[in-house]
Amino acid sequence: MSDAGVHPFSIRALLENRARYLVPMYQRNYAWGEGEITQLLQDVLDYQGKRNSEDKHQPYYIGTLVVFARGDGSFEVIDGQQRFTTLSLLANWLKHHTKDAVDMSWYSAINLSFESRPVSSHTFERLWKGVSPHQLVGDDVNEGLINGFKLIGEKLPELLRQKGLELCDFCNYLFDYVQITRVEVPEHTDLNHYFEAMNNRGEQLEKHEVIKARLMATLNKIPEDETRRQSLHVLTRVWDACANMERYIQYGFTPDERHRLFGEKDWGQFVPRDFAHLLDLLAPSYCPPSADKSDDDVIDASQGRTLLAILQDDNLDGEQKVEEESAGSERFNSVINFSNFLLHVLRLISRDSMNTEGVPLDDKQLVDQFELRVIGETDPVAAVQRFIYGLLKSKYLFDHFIIKREFYDRKDGWSLKRLRGYSKGDTQKIYTVGYLNTFDENEGGFDGVNRRILMLLSAFHVSTPTQVYKHWLNGALQYLFDNCHPEQPVEAGAYLSYLESQARRFVFQRFLAPGEGASYYQMLFGDHVLLPHAEVNDHWCEAIKSKLTYGQIANNFVFNFLDYLLWVLSHNQDRRLDWEVFHRFEFTFRSSVEHFAPQHPIHNAHEVENESLHSFGNLCLISHSKNSRLSNFQPQQKQEHFEAGLANNQIDSLKLLAMIRLMKEKGRWQETEIAEHQEQMLAVLAAEAAKMREQP
Repeated sequence: MSDAGVHPFSIRALLENRARYLVPMYQRNYAWGEGEITQLLQDVLDYQGKRNSEDKHQPYYIGTLVVFARGDGSFEVIDGQQRFTTLSLLANWLKHHTKDAVDMSWYSAINLSFESRPVSSHTFERLWKGVSPHQLVGDDVNEGLINGFKLIGEKLPELLRQKGLELCDFCNYLFDYVQITRVEVPEHTDLNHYFEAMNNRGEQLEKHEVIKARLMATLNKIPEDETRRQSLHVLTRVWDACANMERYIQYGFTPDERHRLFGEKDWGQFVPRDFAHLLDLLAPSYCPPSADKSDDDVIDASQGRTLLAILQDDNLDGEQKVEEESAGSERFNSVINFSNFLLHVLRLISRDSMNTEGVPLDDKQLVDQFELRVIGETDPVAAVQRFIYGLLKSKYLFDHFIIKREFYDRKDGWSLKRLRGYSKGDTQKIYTVGYLNTFDENEGGFDGVNRRILMLLSAFHVSTPTQVYKHWLNGALQYLFDNCHPEQPVEAGAYLSYLESQARRFVFQRFLAPGEGASYYQMLFGDHVLLPHAEVNDHWCEAIKSKLTYGQIANNFVFNFLDYLLWVLSHNQDRRLDWEVFHRFEFTFRSSVEHFAPQHPIHNAHEVENESLHSFGNLCLISHSKNSRLSNFQPQQKQEHFEAGLANNQIDSLKLLAMIRLMKEKGRWQETEIAEHQEQMLAVLAAEAAKMREQP
């Protein structure tokens, strides 16, 4: 393809371009949700502060827009439509919601349309004309586009607050310095074939693969031949075992290696003390190359065994094969990908002084951070060895003490489980494995400390779906890393106590703190005695009300932590209403703040005055799809909808359940009931905030 078909555009130039762009029928519908939209906004904000050598804004290249030029002057979008649609929704939202702060007069027409999708085109046009999303309901609108528009309105102000940036500065950078490259495919391209090939194309070399190569190159500088070879062998074995985040770490090693690394009895321990010890434990599986080996002694590099030894192994029976097949099943889904996990490990082993924020958890900086903190160290070989040991230990801890999503026996849910091996017969060789709760002998269960830890971890996770914000995970791994040793296993009560204290810090020293609040790095790695501790009294309760009003709640973890507290309180009641609902409650990805009494009531119904309408007592967290369907309904109508779920012992939010029960008791939901519910919830939060002075 010649350069004539490649055109770089600023986002402003793309959106104000008079050319028409069509999303063809063979493309999927708009599907970006909270994670993708938040990540796009976050990426722009991250680069907004970067400067080049001339102290000017550094451009951010957001990707490519692959198009086919039709004969009528329009362009058919082959790749990049999700990004293009999101940018169009963003410009549209800014045009209607920031008239006093940002000049959007240049955006005078939409240049994106949807071929053979009149519902999508109709929705885009209504949003362009300024129709409020709450008025766009029914079968003649595209709910995905409406949800995207609403998410932009929620996430952009939230991210700007977190970064301490102004909207006008963000817009100037977005439209003038963020660039996208339009790539035109040749005239006679078979578009169906091109689209299919493009969506099945091989991926470019990933950042973590670049890191592995750099680490290997560093170890290759070790002068002693045997030490160099064994160190490279250990790096390769550990890296490949850890890279699959869906698989328990033990399955990355041979059975003999598992015995040495994770204990002969059940593979549930962590034996290595440091890299030197790890080298000794994996040395028996390392077979150095030899010039006089016969063809029968060809090395199987992945297993560290000769081909002859494999052929003569009587233990390779059906049971072993079943075990390996089960390891590769899609039973578990990780809450984080491998590239971001590497940053968490790097932050654990290279902790900074408190005048910095440590390793950023943004994988765009993955290569730079490893160059700085490992390869660029005074003794890079020792730094690589420390990291490899830390990686293995962190993956073991992650697998056994951090939640996963489990799909098993036609069910799915959060699980907190450890892998356990079982010996069979007198030989004591392990042939079968199973998954048990990490802190008890059950396979599942709704009670006990294992369930309580699982609930709190899942409350953290669903509050921060994007990878870059998983500070909660870094805190949990930091505690586990520092408190797990071969002679000292992780104790359930102490782990739960730490997680609850971390939750309090996040809520009361950051999200609801007066002023700016503490940074995540201060809360996780700093001296907690130096962090501010508010005096919990009537004045404190009044002060946090402003932080709990609609549009001012800094993070959805405030709602989810409150639900966790209500869930814990329910277990202290011998005869509680809705016992089975509490028993089966789990945290899901609910990201829409709902007004129980609606902002825009239909049929001239009673309208709650603004102070009560936007107060915490009238707010709850539900899914975006339910918010779109129910937002204009009266509380009694919403109750009827949620009662259907309660009949199956299901509810989106325990705070919502408390609102429904209070409304049923009082027979209405107006200012008085909103105030009463708010005081009840503030009392729960205040009782938890009072524990701040007691926590470690």
